[in-house]
Amino acid sequence: MPEIQNMNTLKPLLRQPYAWPGGYEFVFMTSDGGLLCHKCIKDEFKSVVWSIKNKVDDGWRVVGYDLDQIICDDNADFCTCDHCNKSFTE
Repeated sequence: MPEIQNMNTLKPLLRQPYAWPGGYEFVFMTSDGGLLCHKCIKDEFKSVVWSIKNKVDDGWRVVGYDLDQIICDDNADFCTCDHCNKSFTE
């Protein structure tokens, strides 16, 4: 899984929520093992930025990302956004 070390890594991913080619959605992993969707990261951007800058493990610190098909392949039943409960497998 590609890592997110700082905001310079995250910002380009927020401009385009889908990978090309394929059109698969990016899913973001937090430091506590949770998953977040693109919309929730944009909606809670200030919390995400603060957590990354201060290296706080509060559920908003995004540390990695990958495509929904890769992350959800083995855990399809539990692959939802921890904030809005959006299913990544639909």
